[in-house]
Amino acid sequence: MSVNNAKGIKSSSESPDEELTLKVNITKRYVFSNMQIEAAKLEAKNLPLQAMAKKLKEISGKDKEPAVTSISRALKEFRDSGTADRIYTAFEELRKAHYWEMKRKMEVDVGKHLSHMRQTIKQMLLQGFWPFSRRLLPDAYFIDEQRKIELNHEHGAILKRAMQRIINGEHPYKVAKEEGLDASHIYRKFRNPFYKGCVRYRGEVLQGKHEALLDPEEWDKLQEALDLVGPVPKFGFKRSAQGTVPDIQKNEVIRQVCLLRAEGKTMAYIAEKTGLKYALIRKILNDPDYMKVVGKKLWQDAHDVKLDSHAALEKFGTNRKTQHHTKVIVYLKDHGPSLPKQISIGTQLGKKAVLAVLHALKDAGDADLETGHRRYNRWFLVSQTQMARHDEDPEKKVLEALAMPLTFTQIKDKTGLPHTTLARQLRKLSDQGKVERHRELGKRYQVYVKLSLEQEAA
Repeated sequence: MSVNNAKGIKSSSESPDEELTLKVNITKRYVFSNMQIEAAKLEAKNLPLQAMAKKLKEISGKDKEPAVTSISRALKEFRDSGTADRIYTAFEELRKAHYWEMKRKMEVDVGKHLSHMRQTIKQMLLQGFWPFSRRLLPDAYFIDEQRKIELNHEHGAILKRAMQRIINGEHPYKVAKEEGLDASHIYRKFRNPFYKGCVRYRGEVLQGKHEALLDPEEWDKLQEALDLVGPVPKFGFKRSAQGTVPDIQKNEVIRQVCLLRAEGKTMAYIAEKTGLKYALIRKILNDPDYMKVVGKKLWQDAHDVKLDSHAALEKFGTNRKTQHHTKVIVYLKDHGPSLPKQISIGTQLGKKAVLAVLHALKDAGDADLETGHRRYNRWFLVSQTQMARHDEDPEKKVLEALAMPLTFTQIKDKTGLPHTTLARQLRKLSDQGKVERHRELGKRYQVYVKLSLEQEAA
């Protein structure tokens, strides 16, 4: 038995049993580039590689001809894969088996079946039957054993009374509360034409045979009454019997947004502190209706703050002109020393872009890196006080702090040095014989002691 040993197929001819064992790697896929396909067409015309390079240049529209070696390599991959031959063979076999005609017939049959099924559903709805799930049936209705739509008169009386009260001019929110209905869904529920005896199906409104709660005239009056109420209230407002009023529980969040913005905080910082989305924060800062909640002066102060790239660059005193620099500077200003990953998440920039900005700021003297393990380095903006602190000699600060025995944490609090910097300095002083570490009797923690000149000499 001869087997075409192409890529993805392993065969053996040692025994008949082994010949029948074929392992096909179904995960192997061959994707050919346009150059490979066009080069294969030209190769069929027996063109040399140099002529093929000129033709491929004309086809691709590029200024430079492809290298002869790359064309040769592409043709070799195309030939060695064997996929083209298998595709052609499979296509011919499917054509002879009339596969394409059968597929088109199946598509036509499926279309006819769907059309027949939709017509059946439409006829059931017109005759007063419910062909869908029970959960999709509107409130106050149920289906019997034959799936015929029936009215629950007890619950239907409650809905009808609520509808009549809304038609008479009462507020839907108040009616829903008093009738024990869900106020958040009452508008959408009473827009359903099912309650006037109609059914919606595939964009059509069909006249059904189930019992209606309202006649067409009353239904039109109900829709007019709902239109007068208006849309769902904005964030920070709620419906009441008197109409739309501010929501006291959400007023504090809106006030916090305006206060933070008036202080010059960024959108990312405000979103982190309040838990609101960016779109809602922009809406609060730009909608004059929120003056009723926080007052005109506070809202105007928050609205006037424009932290665009130029304003932020001017505020933080740097000459950087790109938006990425501004985002990183603003984040470090708001959050203090941070890891590159934290800055990337907070600014929504890629980690490589953040590192490029940080190193550029470091070269300009605007930012610096805390000394420590490379994986946990934190970046910070260098202010004048920070620069003065870093200009001091850390070894001198440690020796001055060790006027009396202290633990590592006490030295860290007294000197203000980062953890890794202090550990390195103590290790260095210990090797030089200037500091000694020991544990006192009855004490749990080790302490560091500064040695005198005589002790160092001894």
